[in-house]
Amino acid sequence: MRTSSTFVILAGIAACDFYNMGAIVYDSVIVVLQKNGCWNLYNYNFQLFRTWKMALSNILRRENSYLGILMALVRYSVIKYSMDAKFEYISKPIFGIIVFMVTFFCSSLVSGFYFSHFYLEMSEWSPPEQCPGYPVNYTEMYYIPMVPLEFFSSTWFGFQTYMFVDGLIKIVPTILLPILTLLLIAEIRAAKRMGMKISSNMKKSQSEHTTKLVTVMTVASMVAEGPMGLAYVLQGSAEKSMGIIWFKGRS
Repeated sequence: MRTSSTFVILAGIAACDFYNMGAIVYDSVIVVLQKNGCWNLYNYNFQLFRTWKMALSNILRRENSYLGILMALVRYSVIKYSMDAKFEYISKPIFGIIVFMVTFFCSSLVSGFYFSHFYLEMSEWSPPEQCPGYPVNYTEMYYIPMVPLEFFSSTWFGFQTYMFVDGLIKIVPTILLPILTLLLIAEIRAAKRMGMKISSNMKKSQSEHTTKLVTVMTVASMVAEGPMGLAYVLQGSAEKSMGIIWFKGRS
């Protein structure tokens, strides 16, 4: 398994989770540092890094869900077509790398549609009077990530379109993963009944562990991504009026 495409995809999932956890820790540290008003946390380099960090986190979270789908699909295909030499390539590590790169590229296109509208608005920052070490009337440039209002007000290819599409993309894994998991379990049972080897380099117990892993990932994906995807779709289908969400076409 350590030399299979499944392991490579699983490593990709772990890398996505590790980055997103690190991003959460980073944001928590910044919240603590913001309490010290003597440091300009909104300088250009910091804000540029923060924007790219948000974009990459958005990309990897979406990719994470689809890597789970593809891992289940690869396992299903390896078992179902284990006797067909034409499908041997899907168990190779290079196939797992290709899967990771393709999903990363596709997820980047979705995130790029939103983050490409970001720009940094400039202002001036001056330290509070109680902050030592600064000369009199000292100022620095102050940058805030902004998105044009036109992007939010645009009916087509605007913020609501992005939220609706991204919401659908988040919901798809919660539908496909249970189906693939059931197919995978059924295929493993069928292989056992026929006395077939699930993999030439893998014991049956290892395959069962992989199936359990996919099952756990299915439940986790449904819990984590399903409600968020539904919320995104609703937000993309609605508009706010005086703090109340009204669906389009409703007066």
